[in-house]
Amino acid sequence: MRALPMFVELLDDTQHLDAQICRRIMSLLFKHNIRPLPFATSIAEIREVLVAMKGKQWRPGVFVVNTYWADGMLSELDTLMGPVPALFLRRRVFSRETQRILKRDADGGPTTAVLQVMSRPMSILTWKPEHVEQAAQDACQRLLRFLEDDDFSHLRYDLTAVSSY
Repeated sequence: MRALPMFVELLDDTQHLDAQICRRIMSLLFKHNIRPLPFATSIAEIREVLVAMKGKQWRPGVFVVNTYWADGMLSELDTLMGPVPALFLRRRVFSRETQRILKRDADGGPTTAVLQVMSRPMSILTWKPEHVEQAAQDACQRLLRFLEDDDFSHLRYDLTAVSSY
């Protein structure tokens, strides 16, 4: 059974092109001749894609999830993913100064609360909108290494370090 990266990105309109990091990563993977790349923009689509993949004897080897606007679906997605590892892409919306003024934790919020209770191999890439291209390129390179040997350590980001993306 062939393992593929499964991409999930809720943003499916032209108003939010700057936040569509999954599509950027997929474009880069296509250039490396990696295909097919299953993709979904809703829970219903995820179910449909997973059924179609199973029919072709494919399985998700890793879920790549853009968490932007996905707070409400992450718990349900967690159930659908089963034990499959995940790379979560978190858009950094607030600057450190804005977080300090609002007394908001840099890693706080509903997305973090859901991710903290998930029991799966996972990694989180945090990126700023002005660095989306660099973040997509880095994620693409890591995914290429992961696809070569199924070693999830290629996808691990150091969560203690300040992301340059």
